[in-house]
Amino acid sequence: MRTSRPSPGCSLAAVCGAVICLLPALAHAERAATRRLLGQAADQVDGGDFEGALATLQDALSSPDNANAEIVDIRWRMGEVYVFMRREEPAREMFERLLYLDPSFEPPSLAGTRVRKVFEDARRAASERRLTVDLRAPSEPRPGAPVIRAGLPGMRTGFRALVYFREAMSEAWQSAEMRPEGEGVWAAQLPVFPGGSVVEYYVEVQGADRRRVQGVGSALEPRSLRLAAPAPAGSVRPGPETPAPKAWYKQPLVWGVVGGVAAVTGIVLWVALSPRPATLGLTVEFPAP
Repeated sequence: MRTSRPSPGCSLAAVCGAVICLLPALAHAERAATRRLLGQAADQVDGGDFEGALATLQDALSSPDNANAEIVDIRWRMGEVYVFMRREEPAREMFERLLYLDPSFEPPSLAGTRVRKVFEDARRAASERRLTVDLRAPSEPRPGAPVIRAGLPGMRTGFRALVYFREAMSEAWQSAEMRPEGEGVWAAQLPVFPGGSVVEYYVEVQGADRRRVQGVGSALEPRSLRLAAPAPAGSVRPGPETPAPKAWYKQPLVWGVVGGVAAVTGIVLWVALSPRPATLGLTVEFPAP
């Protein structure tokens, strides 16, 4: 009895399908870890362990998989803890960084009066130094080497913008620092990827402490870009079109020669057929002397 083996193509497709199905579960697990740390910090605050709560929230903030929503939640709680500790300056900084990510954020209804006051002070400061990330459509100046551009109004001294990127389905993220390209526009050129591949990326602005201040996308929610497929092997790019040669009867030289021959023929015929004057033979004899 013969058994059929699955083809390599089928096996690869099955593996890719399984990995794609696992991605949401992995993302959920990462977010569950963040929520666990937030719950732990809340318990520490309830017990009066403010320093411990700050350390726990710093651990939650250090995750590279945090998207803007998670960071907003963490920074709000850190700001609250700083206010409880009567450290209003770092509290304002936390709230200001929160507002970079979500300018429309409003404190929860149960927030205390002192926390709200510090938050409103931070809102006034953030409105004067608002930072946004306007991610532009990527371009390919040469095959396989995309350029990521972003408008960064409000970029401050000491901040830096980074593009994190990888080929889709790979594990390790790489990064490239964005540089000013024009008026308020920053750009970074990525290395060459194989034609037709899919590149995942996200943009992040970091403060002097190398923590995220603003950004678009995250390691769990990246943007994607499909590069142009390579040209088929043996294909030749068409060159400039050359005009088709004219038919022989349309060539000016041919008609010039024909016209010359016709003119000569006409002259010969005219000479041959034109009438000549009549002649009479006359013989004159002289007698001998």
